[in-house]
Amino acid sequence: MSIEPKHVDFSSKLIHYLKRKGISNLQVSIVETIVESGPAEVLIEPLPDDRIEDLYNEKYRYVHVIPGGEELGGNIYVTSRGLEFDDHVFFQLSSFFGLKHITAKGIHAFRFR
Repeated sequence: MSIEPKHVDFSSKLIHYLKRKGISNLQVSIVETIVESGPAEVLIEPLPDDRIEDLYNEKYRYVHVIPGGEELGGNIYVTSRGLEFDDHVFFQLSSFFGLKHITAKGIHAFRFR
C-alpha cells in the first residue's frame, strides 16, 4: 500500500454520470466517526472546477493531486492524510434508493496492524 495508486480505473456509469454533470474531478477524504474505536470511512465526492481553489484555503492543510487520466479528464484531489491506496484503484457509481454515491475499491483509511 502507498499514498498513491499505480493505476486508476473508472466504471463507464461513473464517467457517463460525471460528464452529464459537467464534472471532471473527484475529491477523496476521510469522514471521522463519532466512536473513537470505530473505523474511519472514505468519502468520495464529485468536485466541480470552481471548488478546486477552495481546497487550497486554510480548511484543508493537506492536498495531494493524483492524475485522473484520459478517462476522467481531470484529477483526484486527496484532502485527508491517513489514506492508503492499493496498486490498482477502481471508482464506480452506486445508487441507493435513487441517491447516487461514488465508491472505490483499493482505498483504505490507515489502520495499525
